[in-house]
Amino acid sequence: MKQTEAIQQAAKDEVHELYNRLSQRTEQSVALLDITDVLMQVYRKIDTTERPEQLLDQLMNYIRNTSMVHHLHFSRDEEANIINLETLGTRVGFNSRSRSVVTKQEFYKLGEVVPQHSAK
Repeated sequence: MKQTEAIQQAAKDEVHELYNRLSQRTEQSVALLDITDVLMQVYRKIDTTERPEQLLDQLMNYIRNTSMVHHLHFSRDEEANIINLETLGTRVGFNSRSRSVVTKQEFYKLGEVVPQHSAK
């Protein structure tokens, strides 16, 4: 198995696990729903992207930024998934858009419907 394929599979496993954990929360805020939407997009795209590390780097920037802005807290297990994804994403190298603000729309192709959630 190539290194890229190994990264893709490890990332899919972590994304899947984190998605399931976040989806099982009883309190589903708009920010949390946005994160799970993005996790689903990354899960779908990770096999076909040429640079999975870059996609993971964007994902981590999005999760960290969204969680800081909306004061989200993660359980120990959720945080472990996030750390594992960050580790996989650090292989992106110096050309990373490191710490740039990433929006939800950046994970969708032009013409794809971006799910919108409203506060209850």
